[in-house]
Amino acid sequence: MAYYGQQGQPPAPGYGYAPPEPPTRASSKLPCIIVGVVGGCGCVLVIAVAIALHLGILGGLWFWQQQSQPPQPEPPPFEMLPIEQPPPPPEAVPPDVTQPPAPSGAMPGESAAVRAALDAINEPSWTTKVQEHSSDWRHVTVWAGPPQSEWVYQVTVEWDDGLGQYVLQEMSEVPYP
Repeated sequence: MAYYGQQGQPPAPGYGYAPPEPPTRASSKLPCIIVGVVGGCGCVLVIAVAIALHLGILGGLWFWQQQSQPPQPEPPPFEMLPIEQPPPPPEAVPPDVTQPPAPSGAMPGESAAVRAALDAINEPSWTTKVQEHSSDWRHVTVWAGPPQSEWVYQVTVEWDDGLGQYVLQEMSEVPYP
């Protein structure tokens, strides 16, 4: 029921009460959309600012830490060290004929052969191994090398009855397979 003026006439335009128009579906969603977009963008903006501040603070701390430490020297470039080669075999020296002969009781054997091999390579402290020998110990092959290491030299000596001692026959590096 509409309100009409005093005489049952509708009121003049612009005066009196006019009922509002019923809202449409599209117009009722518009404020929600506006609030959602503004609120969503605001939330994203707040998160982005927080992340930027966080990264800025961490970056500043890292930079300050780097500046407060003395510069570290760069490591030297990688160098390949040469593999040590065994020393060349010493030159075989013929026995000195002016040496007096060995005592008449000298006989060929393991200890005399090993001593002669170590004298030939001029390494008295090296370890030895008799590799092979004749049944009468006149011909002996001895391997020699530094203690707790591989064998380096193969020394062959032969007993000389006239000198009463072993004489160097051959010296070479130990043949490894």
